[in-house]
Amino acid sequence: MNLFSLIRSQATATEPTNRSEARPDGGSLVDSGPEDEVAPMQRSSTSRAETLADALCGVDEMVFVLDDVGQFTAASSSFLSMLGIDEAILPGLTAEAVFFEGLSTAAGEPRTPVRFRGVDDACYVADLSLSTVTLNPGMVFKVGVLSALKVDSTMPATRVANHAACPPAFNAAMRNRLKSKPAPIRLTAGRIELIGLEEVKAALGPKWPSAAERAKAVAVSVLKKRLDDNDMFTETTGDAFLVCFGGLDCAAARIKSELISREIRDRLVGTKNDVFNIVAQTETVEIAEAVSGEVDVLGTIIKQLDEARAAQRRAVAAQISEYLSAACLQLTPVMTRNLQSTGLMDARIGGGHLPWLSDHEPTDEDLKLIFDLDAVLLGLVTKHIYQAQCSGRAPAIIVPVSYSTLNERKFLHPFMTLCRSIDESVRNRIIFEVYGLTPNVGQLRLQELLSCLAPFSAHRILRARNVKHQFVDLNRFRLSLISIQADRAHTRGTGAGRSFEAFAAMVHRSGTFVAMTSNSGCRLLVRGIAGEDSAEWYLARGADFVCLVSNEWRGANAESDFMQTSR
Repeated sequence: MNLFSLIRSQATATEPTNRSEARPDGGSLVDSGPEDEVAPMQRSSTSRAETLADALCGVDEMVFVLDDVGQFTAASSSFLSMLGIDEAILPGLTAEAVFFEGLSTAAGEPRTPVRFRGVDDACYVADLSLSTVTLNPGMVFKVGVLSALKVDSTMPATRVANHAACPPAFNAAMRNRLKSKPAPIRLTAGRIELIGLEEVKAALGPKWPSAAERAKAVAVSVLKKRLDDNDMFTETTGDAFLVCFGGLDCAAARIKSELISREIRDRLVGTKNDVFNIVAQTETVEIAEAVSGEVDVLGTIIKQLDEARAAQRRAVAAQISEYLSAACLQLTPVMTRNLQSTGLMDARIGGGHLPWLSDHEPTDEDLKLIFDLDAVLLGLVTKHIYQAQCSGRAPAIIVPVSYSTLNERKFLHPFMTLCRSIDESVRNRIIFEVYGLTPNVGQLRLQELLSCLAPFSAHRILRARNVKHQFVDLNRFRLSLISIQADRAHTRGTGAGRSFEAFAAMVHRSGTFVAMTSNSGCRLLVRGIAGEDSAEWYLARGADFVCLVSNEWRGANAESDFMQTSR
């Protein structure tokens, strides 16, 4: 369980529970209930080791249980008894104890020793052996024995990653490293900053002050786990850490910074949380030897990182301007049986720039670009419909908009402002299509976002990734039309062969996406089809509408058949 979920669960806790049963992930940085509700048995467990390193100090070995995805899990007394394990020897593990990714996670594999620092300042070598226990189908656990051997009473002098340096210590350590002879180590500075914690703070309300320090502890534990011997870090202002990477260039340091940031995010709000989109913002600069004479090395590096961020923003702005300066509206007809035009058009940005964008899985860096293109496309469509209305032949147009644009509050507000500026008559010709849905999308959140679009469009469409996509509740949303993107690698033949087997298998099978579409009365649009033969094949096997990738609309259309029949 992540930190956010555990904090929220405190508000609903009504009675004290046994800690080993109430913490299915093996513990957390957050207690399972308010301090005054901790039972005597629970208080005794707080004296146990809080981390794996603590647990290994002074003992030869320990026993724990892993679930089927390799996460620590505390088990109930009955389950431990079933396995012949005494509950007393199961330590109070926490989320920050999950450091064993380099170890073997399957029974019978070679054991991999791990060297780490204990809380008694000694160096340990840990060794893991696992055995698999199957209780019934679907419940597979691994019981592991982790033994530790103290190998030295001191750590090597270069081992500084396990300690966060305060600014004075950081300055001194950096100066010593930069002056080291004969071959000073290559140093790269990176800043790891989490953007979006304000929403988590707002959701937690008065509970955030107590959780803030625990959230910081999560970040520190991840940094300690992920950094190498030659790395060190220090906390700066806000929700940011400055890391000094030894031996990495800027590209490698940036990748490592992003991986650490994402792990911190997952530990804070969970991997399946689609409400809080905490993104990592990182910059990296190579530290020049000239800063070795600086008194405030930390301040100098932060200034360099600020300059790198400003340069990065200027480069992104220039890239966006280049894309949008040549942007033009490309309209493609949506066709039905016998490839007859429906009068409904599909819009996209033309001009040869980013043809993959509508199918692209956005990364953190892409979100702003995605929003800008969504906004520009809506503006181009609005202008086209308005001009076409003057001639009395305005088409209905499908306007794609990314789920990330709607789900991010910093993008949703300006996008809604743009929607409010659209004339009422133009809104009646717009159909918003939300793409970029993920398997962990929240149904309530998606319903809320579709409701936001309702006043500004005639209809709303959801685009699924493929014919097996079943995470959208079609009955809840009562959609008139839903779309899927055809696999272009499988739409270049004549329609007779393996290329269409996946779609054909989904057409009549009970419970599949295509079957649910038909049963809910929702029509199916298959887009991105490469040829007319492929289009006819899809139409013959369950698709109601198709949209080819190569056809570009070159004239005005009459009232859309879809618009008429859907009213």
